[in-house]
Amino acid sequence: MILITGASGQVGCAVIRALSKTGIETKAFIHRDSNTEKVKESGATEVFVGDMSEEKDLREALHGVADR
Repeated sequence: MILITGASGQVGCAVIRALSKTGIETKAFIHRDSNTEKVKESGATEVFVGDMSEEKDLREALHGVADR
């Protein structure tokens, strides 16, 4: 699984779609809960809502993400 930051933006959604088409699972890191459906529709396997400036959130978002 790959963590996509800024996942609800235009580029983030495009990356999720491209990876999803190749069978790669993604975890979308978004700032607003209201964007959850948008990234799921793009193909995100999991969604994490948090603040990138918070170390606790970043560590939690990285849980289960593969090191490639």
